[in-house]
Amino acid sequence: MHFVLTTEQQMLVQSARDYCTQYGASKIIREQMSGVGDYLRNNWDKMCQELGWQGILVPESCSGLELGIVELVLILEQIGSCLLPVPVMSTLGQYGMAIARLGDAQQQHAWLPDVAAGTTCGTLVWHPATKSEPNRWDTAVINATYCSTKTGFCLNGEYQYVLDGGQADNVVALARDVDSGELSAFVISLPCIGVDCVVQPMLDPTLNIYRMTLSEVMVPLSARLTFSSEEGIEALLLLSALYQTADQLGGIGKLLDTSVAYAQQREQFGRPISAFQAIQHKAADMLVQHETAITAVYAAACRADEYLAGAISLPRLKQAVSIAQATASEAYQHVASEAIQLHGAVGVTWEFDLHWYFKRAKISALLYGDSAYHYDYLAQTALTASDDIEGDIS
Repeated sequence: MHFVLTTEQQMLVQSARDYCTQYGASKIIREQMSGVGDYLRNNWDKMCQELGWQGILVPESCSGLELGIVELVLILEQIGSCLLPVPVMSTLGQYGMAIARLGDAQQQHAWLPDVAAGTTCGTLVWHPATKSEPNRWDTAVINATYCSTKTGFCLNGEYQYVLDGGQADNVVALARDVDSGELSAFVISLPCIGVDCVVQPMLDPTLNIYRMTLSEVMVPLSARLTFSSEEGIEALLLLSALYQTADQLGGIGKLLDTSVAYAQQREQFGRPISAFQAIQHKAADMLVQHETAITAVYAAACRADEYLAGAISLPRLKQAVSIAQATASEAYQHVASEAIQLHGAVGVTWEFDLHWYFKRAKISALLYGDSAYHYDYLAQTALTASDDIEGDIS
């Protein structure tokens, strides 16, 4: 695969980098972490007004730009490089994509123009609070339920790892029919009677993760996305995992740049520590990890666009995302650890930002399945390769 950014994509990256450099500076992030004001929603409003990213995945028929997954990944990489709290992944990648892929034309026109206008934030709720197989991260673990009523549907379930749930105006909730087990997606407007959303404490304070409970939540017939299907919803979860790898990729690049810059200015025995071969070897290993992750993540992003265009099947997409998730997760953890080693004792102090990236690396390595989960899937795929994916495994 020969992958080169177009002129428009290069401009998108530059604008994203400039914006994140200006508003994602360490001092600003620390002020936002103090909890004064709705900083996440303020960041969203500012981003919509200045850059217009909110329309990237929205169809042109709904006032959007109708770009692709690669473009969103380019933006998420820059956001991940500075840990900027802004609901791009949740609103555009999860909520907006769910409606664009599973909703009919009427449903798309009902909800997506507000996303394109930047007036609505949303997210996807699917991961159960408890599950019988802890390491599974696919549709099989969804255990929230719904049943039909005279006027619509009644939903019940407990979810965790809800990204930006506290700032969402709408959510797309995944649930199974209480009798048949059929999987469907429903749009719920918040606040709503029966919906309870509380902060879920996490190791990483820059992540906005919530737990959400649905207790006898009543929604109209129109709330069920018309084209809900097991495969369509599985694809949404794979795309969510892909978005996370873009965030990881941004963090890896930032840690590499920060560590090299520090090694060049930190002196020991009368010369910069970057002159010592041991330090050079560490930096070289970090660079290899970064370049490997770049290849895996953008290969998966290209596969995602191909899948959305109908050019490849779901197994091909899942294979590419599993490779990206396993590669980026391990690379992020390795580079974060090495960055702290290169900085020495100051690397774990509050004044330096490295501990935030280290925490993000640990948390993101578990969400959407750890590397062992994805390696296991890839191994099974290699042993039972079908004609659909044969030749893609190397």
